[in-house]
Amino acid sequence: MDNIPEFIERKQGRKPITYLHPLMEPILERTYGVIVYQEQVMQLVQSLAGFTLAQSDVMRRAMGKKDEKSMAEQRSKFIDGAKSSAGIEKELATEIFDLIQKFASYGFNKSHSAAYAYLAFQTAWLKAHYPAEFLAANMTAELNDQAKIVALIDEAKRYGITVQPPDVNRSMATFIAEGRTIYFGMAGIKGVGVGAVEAIVQARSDGAFTSYYDFAARVEKKVLNRRLMESLVCAGAFDCLGHGHRAQLFEAIDTSLHYGSQVQDDALSSSGGLFGSEDIERPKEPALPRTAEWPDGERLRREREVLSFYISGHPLQEHTLAVNSFSTINLSRPDPEMSGKPGRVCGMIGEIRTRLDRRENTIAFVKLEQFHSSMELIFWSDKYKQFAEQIKVGAVIVAAGKCEVSGEAIKLTVDDVLSIEQAEKRFARGYVVRIDPEKVQPQQLEDLKSRCNTSDATHALTFIVAHPEGNRQYSTMTRVASSATMTKYLCETFGESNVLIDTER
Repeated sequence: MDNIPEFIERKQGRKPITYLHPLMEPILERTYGVIVYQEQVMQLVQSLAGFTLAQSDVMRRAMGKKDEKSMAEQRSKFIDGAKSSAGIEKELATEIFDLIQKFASYGFNKSHSAAYAYLAFQTAWLKAHYPAEFLAANMTAELNDQAKIVALIDEAKRYGITVQPPDVNRSMATFIAEGRTIYFGMAGIKGVGVGAVEAIVQARSDGAFTSYYDFAARVEKKVLNRRLMESLVCAGAFDCLGHGHRAQLFEAIDTSLHYGSQVQDDALSSSGGLFGSEDIERPKEPALPRTAEWPDGERLRREREVLSFYISGHPLQEHTLAVNSFSTINLSRPDPEMSGKPGRVCGMIGEIRTRLDRRENTIAFVKLEQFHSSMELIFWSDKYKQFAEQIKVGAVIVAAGKCEVSGEAIKLTVDDVLSIEQAEKRFARGYVVRIDPEKVQPQQLEDLKSRCNTSDATHALTFIVAHPEGNRQYSTMTRVASSATMTKYLCETFGESNVLIDTER
């Protein structure tokens, strides 16, 4: 992958095409001097080191399997062969082999590469011209992978595409796109099978459902049950009807099932009567029970239980600024260089596992979540005892400690735990505000100026100004008071995505 920018630069003529040895030119000429295919490696070792076809295929297989031990054996054979076959000195032969080994970390044979390139071109074209349909298809394919679904929803937002919760009047079994909107596939809701979705779609073919009770009356009663209704309610599938809130609908599940069964039984008995089918008056729909709406946290928790992720919101939404500002660890892109180094992360506790160590002291392994990534926090017995009161599911914390990165997994051995308020007092140095000269209003800047250099202003204010040639950062002597009020003002005025709390790293 590291050679892709080099390949592009050479192809566009921005960099010269060079070869470590003249014998490499005929083999690499068509790919601008960059090794692209495994077949090129086979040709190189034959031409430079006198390998036979069988020996070169052994090297190809070693590369394909990422077999480091076998590649180390091939190194000595290559260096010796290069000297005897082409008179290449050890230093240059080593450099050439290092180049080959670097390629081995990402190389494919030509037939695979061509197929992947063709698919990449097709999918890139689809994403460019039909982004909603492309993302909906990907969501359907990744329905069982929570992290990928959330990442795709975030990608849709960047394209200005809205992902709607399940909708009994619009959704199908899979994700579907209509214009700039993607509707969640109802088969992705826990407790809702494809058969139930087909019955729902069949029932609405005569017209959209008009109410919660209309839904129960028209969908075949043999597919309706309490578990199905609970799942649809918690997923927000009835929100589109504008008929009560989720807590009311949840309380009315048994009533709705009874009502639907009564309507369908009456219709069945009427059609089998003396005079055959006749229109009968449907019983009056019951009133929904009077009950308070679920708090946002409860609503989102239930939503996640049936969808495996949040879709109508996120408990961390109100803490977006803190997550972005206080985290020095990027959960979306783990950095191996962070291993063994101190780090800090802000997120919400999702799960807690405890056990006893050899001394019968409690230790804890905590899953800390951000919007579409998570990591593990490790609390040894002394730290667990110190921070036990703060380690609660749903708590939003800032944790600091020693990082360990292994592939995509990140762990943090915790030394300290802070609330967001404590983190602000300890780490905040001021604010960084991004400004677009094309969009900012003079009155906004005047209003900001009036809030600066007050008697309690001790924190710095830094601006990042959007510019055609790249963002430019300006530090000022201006001071502001760091507070929840100032944070709210800056976010409302310039947009939350354009504000960061400047912190000590």
